[in-house]
Amino acid sequence: MPRDARLDLDQYFGGEFNRRTKLNFNDLFRAKPDGNQYPWSLERFTSEKLLNYAESKKRTLNKRLNYVDPNDPQNFSLFDGLGRFDKKTGYDFNIGQAITKNKPEQQIDYNPTWMELFRLSPTIKPDDRPKNPMPSVTNPDPNGYLMATVQNQVDKEEEGDVSISNLVSSSSSPPTKKEEQQGNEEIKKAEEEEPAPQNT
Repeated sequence: MPRDARLDLDQYFGGEFNRRTKLNFNDLFRAKPDGNQYPWSLERFTSEKLLNYAESKKRTLNKRLNYVDPNDPQNFSLFDGLGRFDKKTGYDFNIGQAITKNKPEQQIDYNPTWMELFRLSPTIKPDDRPKNPMPSVTNPDPNGYLMATVQNQVDKEEEGDVSISNLVSSSSSPPTKKEEQQGNEEIKKAEEEEPAPQNT
């Protein structure tokens, strides 16, 4: 079997082919930067390439992962077999926790004093203690997002900074035919009750 001439390194490092075509090994095989990135890379794969690789391997790495069906997006569930989240059957608003099969309180070796000791710990700062971010009956806005939104709206209204959508929604709707007839009748009555101008 004849040898391929392209495999000869002499054409890149020197030799007749390199002198005639003026090819440079550095120009031929150097990794060129994409866009405005730096021209060198410490690793073979960049973060973008690794992300694309992980995205393409989703189906094989996580076989239960589901994708949205454009024909039926309402019945979409992220993982096959788990179903969709239902607020009535999957969340307990009284305690502010999801309804799960295995809770720490249900374990055999659970001690109720652990939670009290954790809340009253002298070694953890009050700001660093974990808080339940989920809404409950006792605290429907644990993160203060709703309060901040309402406060922002009140501040804007006090400053007179009202958007066009707020003005349109707050403005009265156009009068109906019945309201127009009542208005015309009131105008006629007012004109009839006015005294006629006297000619002198």
